[in-house]
Amino acid sequence: MSAEDNKALVVAFYQQAFNDYQPEQATEAHLGETYIQHNPEAQDSPQAFVGYVHWLRGQFPDLRLDIKRAVA
Repeated sequence: MSAEDNKALVVAFYQQAFNDYQPEQATEAHLGETYIQHNPEAQDSPQAFVGYVHWLRGQFPDLRLDIKRAVA
């Protein structure tokens, strides 16, 4: 997979999880069994990511990510 493919995958994942508010579908489409979260406030695993997105959207219902740049 090229660097451009990797960037497109990550942007699609975050778009679907946060902006489309479909974290379950995003994890099924884009993650494997293991997910390492780099945010110290969130736990590892696809299920933990889904829970974090739901929690975050509960705290900030109008949350939207505007991805300006992706680097690979």
